Amino acid sequence: MEARAVGISLCIILCFPIFSPAVLADWESDSWLSNIIGPERLSFGDEFGCQGLEGIDATDEMWAIGSCKEYLMDHTNASRWGETPISFGLDGKKLDTVVANELVNEGFQIVGDTIGQDSRIQTIEMNGGSLEKKVANISLLQSFEENTLVSIEWIARIHDLRVREDKDAISWLEGQPVWFTTWGEWKNHNSSSNSANFSSKSNQVDVWIPENNNSWKVPGTVKILFAGQIISVLSVCSNNLQLPEDPCDNTTYPRLSIDSRHLEVGWRSIDGGLIVTINPGERVSIELSAIPNSTSIHPMTTFNGLHHSVTIVGMHTTNLFQWSSDFIESPLRFTWLLVRPSSEELGLIIPVIAISTLIATPLAIRYLLKRDDN
Repeated sequence: MEARAVGISLCIILCFPIFSPAVLADWESDSWLSNIIGPERLSFGDEFGCQGLEGIDATDEMWAIGSCKEYLMDHTNASRWGETPISFGLDGKKLDTVVANELVNEGFQIVGDTIGQDSRIQTIEMNGGSLEKKVANISLLQSFEENTLVSIEWIARIHDLRVREDKDAISWLEGQPVWFTTWGEWKNHNSSSNSANFSSKSNQVDVWIPENNNSWKVPGTVKILFAGQIISVLSVCSNNLQLPEDPCDNTTYPRLSIDSRHLEVGWRSIDGGLIVTINPGERVSIELSAIPNSTSIHPMTTFNGLHHSVTIVGMHTTNLFQWSSDFIESPLRFTWLLVRPSSEELGLIIPVIAISTLIATPLAIRYLLKRDDN
């Protein structure tokens, strides 16, 4: 009987680890999000959004939407403009009412790479092709109309294979007079631009953007047209932005370069007026050389009067270092859609194996020693 027991124990020791199935125990985390690369990309102006969990279809397993948001917020802010992620990629899946409800409940305002519409969410088309070598299409990128948002796909790895970027297409794109932005920045910039107000009194024109309840505080851009020379452009403070006549302390407002392609506050003169970018809750006063006959304000979709906007969308970003390593010095700006990577581990089986080994090994040794003595 003892020999049979020992034989069974030996079989358990040798066979159990081989035939035991691996069980899904946990999810991995990308430490680059909170260390070195993540803070650096945020300071550049990139955005972090969500795309779910690796191996999970977020349209079927909708708990993955909130789980991805929690994962992102545990590691990084979503943008330099706000902490909470607002962009989600649906990987070409349909945006139906049930999925839209879950996205809205989790605070997402933008959905890209999807089929379908919902009035509560801004949908963005993946319309710029890919940066992959032999796939990037410069002719397509040259064809976009004014004020268009162009979203170009980038994925650094497919399984264990590294994807090669098209260096010629990237070099060409980096030299274009376009606004390099992100999904969330582009959307909130438009919202701020369209909420701008102005007043004109004597030879002074004031323009301001009221405070808003948006989770991100993104500047807006307007074009102001008038006749006359600009004497000064000043930033003024007020306790109530709805009453621009309130007395304030004035400071010189920063100048924008015509070559500026990343969102920042400031102004620059144009024929017949100026372009100015203002933070929500800020008011700017423009002093002219004479009283203008007429003054008009025009919200601008694209920052600094640039032709159109471009963002690179980092699809299925499981390792930020691998996805971003080719673009350290690039002026391009990225909307990173994070996917929390899966981790397959031996769960409770490991302690079972250890206990079995501790019990069975002494019995097996004892049996073998007795057999040798006999």
